[in-house]
Amino acid sequence: MSSMISCPTTALDRESSSEETQATTSAPLAAVIPGQADEPPTDLRRSPNKQCVLYPTEDSCKAEIFRLWWDSTPYGVHYRTSKRQLKWGNKAQDKKSVWLHFVEGADVMQGAPKALCKYCWRDHPHPTIKNSGTSTLRKHLNSGSCQKKGKRPLSAQLSLSNLVHKKAKQGESFSPLPSFSPPVFHDFLLSFILEANLPFRLVEHDSFRKLLSLCRRDIHIPHRTYIKTTLLQRFEAMQKGLLRDLPASRKISLALDCWTSPNHYSFLGITGYFVSDDWRYCEVLLAFKPLRGKHSGSRLAEYVMETLAFYNLTKRLLTITADNAKNNSTLRKQLRRLLQKENVEWDHRQGTIRCMSHTIQLSVVKFLSILKIQSPNSEPERVSKNERYDHISFADIGYNNVYVKIRSLVIAINSSPQRIEQFMDLQKPDDREPFSAKDSHSSQKVRLIRDVPTRWGSTYAMIKRAWELKKTIRRWLRADGQERFKNLFIHDSEWKKVADIIHILEPFEILTSLIGTTLRVSVHSVFRSFSWLFDKIEDIADGLEERTGTEKIELLEALNAAKEKLQIYYGKTSGIYGRFFNLATVLDPSIRLELYSDPSWAEWKQGYEDEFRDYFEDYYGHINATPQPSVIDSESSRYSTAIF
Repeated sequence: MSSMISCPTTALDRESSSEETQATTSAPLAAVIPGQADEPPTDLRRSPNKQCVLYPTEDSCKAEIFRLWWDSTPYGVHYRTSKRQLKWGNKAQDKKSVWLHFVEGADVMQGAPKALCKYCWRDHPHPTIKNSGTSTLRKHLNSGSCQKKGKRPLSAQLSLSNLVHKKAKQGESFSPLPSFSPPVFHDFLLSFILEANLPFRLVEHDSFRKLLSLCRRDIHIPHRTYIKTTLLQRFEAMQKGLLRDLPASRKISLALDCWTSPNHYSFLGITGYFVSDDWRYCEVLLAFKPLRGKHSGSRLAEYVMETLAFYNLTKRLLTITADNAKNNSTLRKQLRRLLQKENVEWDHRQGTIRCMSHTIQLSVVKFLSILKIQSPNSEPERVSKNERYDHISFADIGYNNVYVKIRSLVIAINSSPQRIEQFMDLQKPDDREPFSAKDSHSSQKVRLIRDVPTRWGSTYAMIKRAWELKKTIRRWLRADGQERFKNLFIHDSEWKKVADIIHILEPFEILTSLIGTTLRVSVHSVFRSFSWLFDKIEDIADGLEERTGTEKIELLEALNAAKEKLQIYYGKTSGIYGRFFNLATVLDPSIRLELYSDPSWAEWKQGYEDEFRDYFEDYYGHINATPQPSVIDSESSRYSTAIF
């Protein structure tokens, strides 16, 4: 399948028309570019004044997320259509380099590339924009306006600047406190207890009461029962106002997720999302219900029905988003029956939006299970220290054996404070080896990561961190006192197997990170996400065809199993199940029907076009709206067809 989405390293979008390309090429890149950038992902670090997004040189995954966001900004689109490139992080790193004092970034509003001083955080146009050198940056460093006090490291300077900026911002928006009165005091006391996550019984503690009495002799400190009652009353009042922005004729969609707390209590979270009259995307937490007994689909459906009835939403349900667990399929069917009893028709098939992250999880777990690389749900029974690692083969015998070695090493080192200290002491600044050229790491010492059975990404993080620290691992295994870990020595041929696994799992990790870090609607990206992932799988499979031996057979078998699992859920995005995916895709101004012009979509192209037009005619055809000339066309050209 040919992809219509941008690869994290190479843009795969269709080229613009020759006229558009010539027009954008002739415009100077330093000129003002129309349009506004999308809100950057929340996990990307910003400058202290929040006006620039900083390029994360020390985190390869976040670096990919930054590039994908920047590709969708007006400047990113302008660079791509003008056939120019800006290689983020491609700086001279010699000791005399001016870049030691600057960090790359991009303007939040339009994505204009910047070079920001690490000391005073003044931003300058990136030298690449004008194809100029770094003389402007050097002049800034030598000027009296640059505050090079102490030349703190970037991380410390950023943290300090953020704190100063935060305090300054708080000072600007500071409002005088109200006059003291018992109701005002009770309000502030309740807010303090909630925000500090303190127990209600704090108000009965003698030391706390003495402290407040010292401030005001006649103060009346309420009982904890009063605090609890007041909190419940506020909760009920807030609950009634949750849907005040939901228009009377508008439907609402739900997202469901079951969650277990560290103390083994289970909850069902129900989130509602809709579009207000002023076209704002609204998301509200409707319920967080404790679960008791078996988590069957029928019981979960009853919880959802109770929530719909409480908010009077039984006739206004549009879709439900949940993972692909079997009980969620039963939930939707049972919910349809419960709604029918209330004379409400809801199509559980059309109203199903499957969680893309969970689909990726199932595909990767299938890949790992074929290679027998899975974190056990429970640890084996304790054995003597001398026999604990005897069952692990010292020789290179397969992917499962090297995984067991890595996991056993991580457990052995992290289970003892003395071993952790020894491992960190043996770690040298240049030990952490980047997996690929685009990866970059600081000289800061790091620990090994242990995986957990519920998240495949932890397995990826564990083996990648081990691969990066293989020099330290070898040094630790050869140190005195580690004789009983001799079976855990990892040979060069085994590290190559680790590299194979990392290379195959990297596209899955990138897509999972993108989905997990966005706070925006992403249903319009489902078709492109599947297409991009299938393209990556095919590229990896083509590369494996050139190899020989049993490793090729093992990896291809596992990769094909992952692809088949992915295809099962990709098939559920067609037909009546895929109506909302199609409508959302066409409504995206950066995609519209362009995605379906690719030959791989020829079989579905006409059907998807007709479906959208029919839906539009049924619901919006009667509206006489005068189209604004070329507004959508001119604006949509600035969007990138990145995954998000």
